[in-house]
Amino acid sequence: MKLSDTQLIVLSKAAQRDDHAVEVPARLKGNAGRNLITKLLSDGLIEEVPARGTRPVSRTDEKQGALALRVAQRGLDAIGLAQPAAGDTQAQSVARRAGAGESLPTRRKQRGGASQLKGTHGRAGRSKRDRVLDMLRRPAGATIPAVMKATGWQQHSVRGFFAGVVRKKLRLTLVSEKTGHTRVYRIAPRKGSKRTDKARAGA
Repeated sequence: MKLSDTQLIVLSKAAQRDDHAVEVPARLKGNAGRNLITKLLSDGLIEEVPARGTRPVSRTDEKQGALALRVAQRGLDAIGLAQPAAGDTQAQSVARRAGAGESLPTRRKQRGGASQLKGTHGRAGRSKRDRVLDMLRRPAGATIPAVMKATGWQQHSVRGFFAGVVRKKLRLTLVSEKTGHTRVYRIAPRKGSKRTDKARAGA
C-alpha cells in the first residue's frame, strides 16, 4: 500500500505511543485534517475505539460515547510494525513474567530458542525500523534503494520515515552525501560520542 508522507508520519507517531493513539498534525486544520482521518479510516489503517486513558477524544457518539482514534493492525503492517497484545508493553510483560517466577531466557527456550519478544512497539525480534536505523548508523550509510530492498517499502515511504521518524521523532541528525549518481544517507554521531572522538583523534 502506498502511503503519503503525511500518512506515514501520522502512523509512525501513533506507533511510538504506548496507547497507539492517532492525532492530527497541528498544521492540518479544517478540511485537511478531516480528509486525512477519513482516508485513513476508509483504508482501515486506523480505527475508532473508546476514549480511555491517555487517548484524546476524537468525537462523541450518542450510543458509544466518547471515541478516540487508534492505529489499526493494517496501519502497523503498512509501516512494518506488528501490533502487541492490547495494553501490553515490554515493561508489563517483563513484570508479569517476573511475578510468575519465570525468567526471560526460560521463556525463550520454551519457544524453541527463538528470541522473539513483543515490546513497546509490538515488534517480534528486530523490526524493520530497527534494521533501517542500524543501516543508517553504519559508517558507510545506506541508499534509499538499499532500504527499499531491506524493508519492502516504497521510495516515498522511506523518505517519509527519514523525515518523520529519524529526524522529527528521534531527533537524529541525518546527513546525505552524493557520490556520482548515488546518494548515501547516514546518521551522524552525536557530539562527544566515541565515534566522533575517535575520528577527531585520527584527524
